[in-house]
This record gives sequence, C-alpha cells and structure tokens, in this order.
Amino acid sequence: PLFVDAASCSIVGHKAVNEDSAAACVPTDDYRLLNKGVCLAVADGVSTAEAGREASHTAVERFIEEYYQTPDTWSVAHSGEKILSTINLRLFRKSHEFASESKGYLSTFSALVIKSQAAHFFHVGDSRIYHLNKTKQLSNKNIWQLQQLTTDHTAVQAYDKTFLARAMGMDNRLHLDYGQIPVEQGDRFLLTSDGVHDFVTEQELI
Repeated sequence: PLFVDAASCSIVGHKAVNEDSAAACVPTDDYRLLNKGVCLAVADGVSTAEAGREASHTAVERFIEEYYQTPDTWSVAHSGEKILSTINLRLFRKSHEFASESKGYLSTFSALVIKSQAAHFFHVGDSRIYHLNKTKQLSNKNIWQLQQLTTDHTAVQAYDKTFLARAMGMDNRLHLDYGQIPVEQGDRFLLTSDGVHDFVTEQELI
C-alpha cells in the first residue's frame, strides 16, 4: 500500500501579511488512496496584487477539494489541468474587478499528486517542487541527490530584477507545466515558495 508522511510550515517573515498557502491530503480510506492518491500543494500570492493572499488560499483549497471529486475514469493529468483551468479563470475574472490591471487575484501554484508508483506535478510561477532520492555511487555509497522538477516562470528586467511571467489569475488561459516521474520507497519531495529557495542553499535544503 501507498504510505506518505506529509508536513508543512509557513512563517510570515519580514512581511506584514503571510501570502503563502500550503496543504496536503493523505486519504485515510483505501478506495480514495488507491484511485486518487495523495495530494500536496503550495501557492504564493503575488505581493504586488491586492488579493494575493486570497488567491493563494483559493488555489490550494479548491485544487485539493475538487481533485478528489473528479471521476475515477479521468487521468491525474486531465483532472489537474481541468481543475486548475477553472480556478485560473475564476481568479482572472475576479482580478478584472479592480481598476488597475497590475493588481488582483494573482498567485504562483505548485502541486504534487502521488498515485500508485508515480508522482505527477502541476506548476505555474516561481514556487518549486524538488525530488530528493538516494543514488548509488561507484564506491557503493548512497548519497542524497536533489533535483528541481519545475522551471521558474520568471523574466529578467533591467538591473537583474526579475518578475513573474506566469501566474494563476494572470491570463484567461492558463499556461501550465505538467510532468510525472516514477517514485521509489524512501523518496522525498519538497514544495517551496521563493521565501525559502531564494535564501536557502541547495546543500541546506538537502
């Protein structure tokens, strides 16, 4: 049987408002665990948006809740893409209630669904999903190897300043990254916002 141990932590840091959101669902009944798997998600509301915090909470909560309501005949990829497209359009329409186009319901989003022997990931923005596993070296020693599964959707402005090129609620059509990898016993996954990986080295993450 699939067994996943999950935990999350979010600290406001130097900002006045914590705009991050994280959640996980590890089903306790065998049917949902077998047919839907385990779902984890992280979102980071865009700080320049007026409703970034609400956007991140909406994205995480709606994704996890609605994923487990999709038909069992749907694949993980189809389920995730349909749900996130709907959530994105909802946030986009709410964003246009504001007078300024640069403000509204904007958030990064990264989610992981572990089902059977595969990990499926969905991603938009600059939050990240890492995969940590042990690899055997020539000396027969096991070492931890960290792989970033997602690509940051950022663009560089003048003076090396970066800004988000993609986010939930930014466009009426969601440009989403999806992928999957096989999982093995003992694998670990880490979902982070930029408040972590922009300040913590790879070795410290390991």
